Amino acid sequence: LDYETYSSPLTFTMFASDGSNQTVATFTMSILDANEYAPVFESQSFTVPENSEAGTQIGDFVATDQDNDPISFAFVTNLDTDGDGTAAFRIENNTLVVNDAGDLNFEAGASMDVTVTASDGERTTDAVISVGLTDVNEAPSLIVTGFSLPEESIIDTIVGVLSATDEDGDALSFSIVNN
Repeated sequence: LDYETYSSPLTFTMFASDGSNQTVATFTMSILDANEYAPVFESQSFTVPENSEAGTQIGDFVATDQDNDPISFAFVTNLDTDGDGTAAFRIENNTLVVNDAGDLNFEAGASMDVTVTASDGERTTDAVISVGLTDVNEAPSLIVTGFSLPEESIIDTIVGVLSATDEDGDALSFSIVNN
């Protein structure tokens, strides 16, 4: 008997006879539900801009359970690409959320894969969820060294060194805005 087919109690009538007398009894029987099915993940992937702030909601996990059991989600594997000890993502209810903006670096990798488990309390299913990162144009970094000038220096005396890098690979230019 299948609970999903017979979720209402079944009623039976029983007869007992000794050949001349008969007794009738009615009873009901409930079929207890067994957890026969593991949750099933829908195919899904998400996209988020690199460097998104902690707390940014990325998307909702979707899984179904044929037994209609409530489903919870947890990480099997998470990432910490910047090595600071803080995982890139967290799960709030059924939602994937940015946990560490420093881990979301497009230049280091255009996508990140995490493994998530869906559990109905007894059975689990794992799925690899891909999070695509969209590139954001970041400001270049500038290193200034030196910048001292002896009195009465001649024209074209080197007074310091500027060094700049751009993680996005954009061409750089320098200008003096105040003198």
